[in-house]
Amino acid sequence: VDPAWWPQLDDYYDRGHFALQIGIDGVRVGPIGERGLVGLCPIDPSSFAGIPWDSRRYLAGFAGNRHRGERAEFIDEMIRLDAIEYRPRDDKTPEEYRAFLQDCKIMINHPMSGGGTSRHVKARVLEAALAGCVLLELGDSPTADWFTAGCDYLEYRDADDAVKKIEWVRENPIRAREIAAALRTRVLNEHSPAI
Repeated sequence: VDPAWWPQLDDYYDRGHFALQIGIDGVRVGPIGERGLVGLCPIDPSSFAGIPWDSRRYLAGFAGNRHRGERAEFIDEMIRLDAIEYRPRDDKTPEEYRAFLQDCKIMINHPMSGGGTSRHVKARVLEAALAGCVLLELGDSPTADWFTAGCDYLEYRDADDAVKKIEWVRENPIRAREIAAALRTRVLNEHSPAI
């Protein structure tokens, strides 16, 4: 998705280096979006256990690196507001990472790419779904090209709005569980490695 890669990807196409380029970042713009195959990151669902909603210790969490720019600013503000449990991803094993996701009712996502120049569908979106979390995603994200806001996940505009959505989940646990289940079902049915 990062435009810095686009000249190289176009060069691969122009020189015929590959029969097909596949992007798993869910972004339908750029060279792969225009001439290749775009999907979402395939995550093995068997590595996620079904942790009951009422057994989860954290209302909202974020597991991942802050990086820089708008994503870091957003995560820092959510931490300052004491609205999330934050866990950097690099200091955990894959098992610890999955266990943390499954210990949260809500998983916050920010779609900024690691390069900090564009937005994409993070693997965390699918991991949150498989963990049974309500996904709280930044509005105007490419996630909306694959899933339906309000049905499969909730959107936020900024940190203040995210806090309001977290409170909504606290006050509406039955509807929140339905939203989490809807996203999980769609990921299993439409975006599993088998598909």
